[in-house]
Amino acid sequence: MPFPSSTIIHPNFEDKLTRLFRQTAAVQQSTDTTDEYGDITQSWTAVRGLSAVAAQVARVGGSSKRYLPEFIQEVATHQVTFPEAYAQITPKMRIVVGSNTYEIMYIHVDSQSATTSCYVRETST
Repeated sequence: MPFPSSTIIHPNFEDKLTRLFRQTAAVQQSTDTTDEYGDITQSWTAVRGLSAVAAQVARVGGSSKRYLPEFIQEVATHQVTFPEAYAQITPKMRIVVGSNTYEIMYIHVDSQSATTSCYVRETST
């Protein structure tokens, strides 16, 4: 993620930022297909441009939950943060990090459009 030369930023900022976002995530979207018997099969495919995104995954707990809507506080288990604003991410998608799959419950893009935080629930696949 190179910055324009006119941006005032510490020269080591990008190196430090990549240390925060050490994991790689894939954002996936569901596709339903119907066979000749009318049975629906759900399959997941990576969203274009979001198949290998730097991410930080953290358990949600304590004070970090108080800013979430009450119904999300009850079900969110983790927060997955991306180092950019990704307006195309929706709650109908899911996030896969390694062997862990997370259902997106709530999405927050910060006021500077610098990060996207997804509050998620870990699921078994």
